[in-house]
Amino acid sequence: MIRPAQHRDLFEIKKFSHLVHASYVAHATHLPAPVIPDFSREIDQHHLYIARIHTLKGYIVCYPHLGTYHIDAIGVPDEHKSHDISRQLLLFAEKEALQNDCSRLALWNDAAMARHIEFYKSQGFHETARLNDHGHERVYFEM
Repeated sequence: MIRPAQHRDLFEIKKFSHLVHASYVAHATHLPAPVIPDFSREIDQHHLYIARIHTLKGYIVCYPHLGTYHIDAIGVPDEHKSHDISRQLLLFAEKEALQNDCSRLALWNDAAMARHIEFYKSQGFHETARLNDHGHERVYFEM
């Protein structure tokens, strides 16, 4: 179900990403950064994975670095949240972290995305910092 993304998936992933972030774009005074990763670069670096059940259901951008497994982006439309796609992507990242000898997972979230912050806490992440980065209030987490 979860597999590495390939360049042939790029068009579908970009279209999907715009769908994922449409509700934030419609209500935001500024976009949570980065809303849309450079998917082509992430594919080249083997950091982008997609969840597929007949059609694309979600994606995750993640990679190991210096003993920490970083999660840079998770994209799942609201209608798929009840299907636990977000949880499955996080479990995938946890398994990848273990396989890469990483002792922790790390991610950040835009502070404006309050329901995501609660979701990450419910999945075992704990908040480590809140910082302003070029006008974006970010919440940093680790597990």
